Amino acid sequence: MSSSNQWFFALNGERAGPVDIQTLAGMIQSGRLPADVLICREGMEEWMPADNFGLTDEKYSDSKNNLTPQAAAPIPEKEEPNKLAYGLAAALVLIITISIGYSVTQSKKHGKEVSGLKTQMEKLQKNRDSLSSRSSEVSGELKKLKGITNQLHNKEAVANKKLDDLNGNNEKLRSDNKDWQEKYAKIQNELDQIKNIDNESDEKVKLANQRAAKAEQNAKSIQAQMDEIIKKAQLQAAQLQKQIGEKDEQRKNQIAALNREKDELLADLKFSKTNLIAATKMV
Repeated sequence: MSSSNQWFFALNGERAGPVDIQTLAGMIQSGRLPADVLICREGMEEWMPADNFGLTDEKYSDSKNNLTPQAAAPIPEKEEPNKLAYGLAAALVLIITISIGYSVTQSKKHGKEVSGLKTQMEKLQKNRDSLSSRSSEVSGELKKLKGITNQLHNKEAVANKKLDDLNGNNEKLRSDNKDWQEKYAKIQNELDQIKNIDNESDEKVKLANQRAAKAEQNAKSIQAQMDEIIKKAQLQAAQLQKQIGEKDEQRKNQIAALNREKDELLADLKFSKTNLIAATKMV
């Protein structure tokens, strides 16, 4: 089939085809294409309305598959002075037709651009809603972390109170040890006094020695208990302090990570808001 019989037509602002002239005429006559649809084929410099070629009639001009616009009726020679006026009128009609076709094409193109911008605005709005939702979730997680922080502070206060209690017990033990040492010194002094008295009986000296030995043994036992309690208290305090330090470090890392994520979300939200405003202005 000759390429001269292959025609293109404008559909929704885009070039469609090629089709042969019979198919094109059938599409126009059946209403699938408007009568003034712009058509073109190879060798033509401009797009022209189909009704200029008579394709809207059941009988259309098809001489050797090479359509040409319908010619006007011949003008008698006596009307030759009006040929210039008719030519200008025909040129004006052609210009108006081309302008209308161009306006329709641009209007459809603009409609597509507006539709694309609306789609982009809807996507930006969805992104903005998603970022707002994520920001709310991050704020909720920050509140939870603050609650956990308060709980850790409360536990730290309880641990400090226990440590103070242990320190109080330690002071009490030291005080008791001091009392026993004073009693031991007093007994030892009494023993020395007894030894210096020549008229005292050996029984009293023996009794004094026994009391001194017992006092010394009690003092050593209390000292050992006190040392053990102090050691346990120090170990418990060190463990509590270590646990508090680890939990506090974890809390700080979590809060820092959430703050960074929140900053990134706020930056994305600001960027999406800027794009949304710009797209709205373009529309």
